[in-house]
Amino acid sequence: MATYYSASILPSTSLKTPTPFHPIHPQTMSEPPSNLTVPWTSYKLAMLKNKHKSVKLQAYMHDKEIAHLEVENEKEHIEAEKIHGHLMKSKKLDIEFLKEEGEVLHLKLELVKFQAGQPGGSLSSNGAVS
Repeated sequence: MATYYSASILPSTSLKTPTPFHPIHPQTMSEPPSNLTVPWTSYKLAMLKNKHKSVKLQAYMHDKEIAHLEVENEKEHIEAEKIHGHLMKSKKLDIEFLKEEGEVLHLKLELVKFQAGQPGGSLSSNGAVS
């Protein structure tokens, strides 16, 4: 009777240096080992794929940061508009008050002039009507 043995397709884990049958993990390697017989282009391809994933992740994170900053900027803009509106309203009320106060002073002056022109009305030295 014949005995058949199947060859294992799993790489040996007892070796400390990789063989051509070990998977390449670019994130753990900076240069290929000297005994590695995998073509240099395969190593470069694996490194480029890793770099591509890294750049995509960085771009995603930058996009998220930009979106966050845009939202924050919009909130600050809305708050600044509110503050500006309140200040403009306050200044408008101050201007109206000063106009009204000027009108009152003008009418008082006209009253004093009118009373000074009437017989029996005279101005005292301090400007008060007697």
